Amino acid sequence: MTLTAGDFFAGTYQLREPLPGSEKKDSEVVRWRADDYSANRQEEVVLDVMPQDYDEALNWLIEVPGLRKVGQTASPAARFFAWEPGKAQSLSRFDYHRASQAERQYLAELIEQLHIAAHETIDADDMPEFWRTSQNDWLVFYRKHHGQATSHKEKQAIRKLWIENLSRPAATIEPIEVAEESEQIPEPEESPRWPLLLIGASI
Repeated sequence: MTLTAGDFFAGTYQLREPLPGSEKKDSEVVRWRADDYSANRQEEVVLDVMPQDYDEALNWLIEVPGLRKVGQTASPAARFFAWEPGKAQSLSRFDYHRASQAERQYLAELIEQLHIAAHETIDADDMPEFWRTSQNDWLVFYRKHHGQATSHKEKQAIRKLWIENLSRPAATIEPIEVAEESEQIPEPEESPRWPLLLIGASI
């Protein structure tokens, strides 16, 4: 993804200049100083752009002060975060398997807040993504689908499964090679038998 100063991003934000040190190792987020023209007037914002495939089912819940807007674009394929000047934070995906009990409780409350309309449905296997800022504020990405009839009871059952997943440990896979190698270690008493048999045969 190549962006340059002067480009219009998402049809709304005109990029002015990349901010120094904005490139992050894990997420490849690039931070820009930009002008927001969405309200028919020019307003300065800090814009974080993260390469990410476009996902039609993606939605989000924002619990972050100063985060004006979250969105995504198909071309270039990216998610973006528009911050009020002076309130920008760093965002990173949170591994809920490592959450404390208090964090799990709060994430469960966020799951209950996710908006799912009567004509929309969610998938039990599609666990939400939890993102946390440097000041411990939260952003939740989740996916919902249109045109499928799902009762309120069924949706609540899926929410319950998501909440139960918060307490499950991450799956661990034991490397098979290690177990096989340990079984093939020869017994120490077997090695000296062959020289004794050879000596007996020669006699």
